[in-house]
Amino acid sequence: LAQAARAGVAAVHGPVITQLGRLTPGDHEALFAALENPNARPLLSGLQKVCPGRASGPLLGGNLEVFSRLLGTCYLPDLRGAILFLEEVGERPYRIDRLLTHLELAGVFQQVAGVMVGDLLGCDEPSASRVVSPSAQEVARERLSRLPIPVVMGAPIGHGARHRAVPYGTRVELDADAGTLVALQGAVS
Repeated sequence: LAQAARAGVAAVHGPVITQLGRLTPGDHEALFAALENPNARPLLSGLQKVCPGRASGPLLGGNLEVFSRLLGTCYLPDLRGAILFLEEVGERPYRIDRLLTHLELAGVFQQVAGVMVGDLLGCDEPSASRVVSPSAQEVARERLSRLPIPVVMGAPIGHGARHRAVPYGTRVELDADAGTLVALQGAVS
């Protein structure tokens, strides 16, 4: 995805081939719409508002840990005015906090027009752990709730059973008040 953004071409962030047999009918339909439909269309609804507002821009981002590693490299896409989506798997809450703090201190949240958080799978402390910790969702909500831009959580994007395909690098509109993400153009032409 970083190469696609760097080259200025659209891509699709979605399930990999090993997940195709486990997709829900809605996720299957969204994948093929992303691959075949060049038109503007609704992508996601029911997103949870963290910060109000509406913004549009290219949809960029991905896995939080991997994305944070792009900072300071030539592979970081131009984030000015982007809608940044983030998802994660297997990082504990204190690591989620560190990664989001890193993005904040690097000026990422000052550049983007909006933020959408997807799945944070396996990111909470194990139930047998003696560590008392907020959930990964609580950490993300707390870190992002101070931003002066639209922020939503609960996007069905990540590594789990919910894995909605979305166009990467194309213009979308994020409406935090309505809890929606709409494609303003497709990933294909």
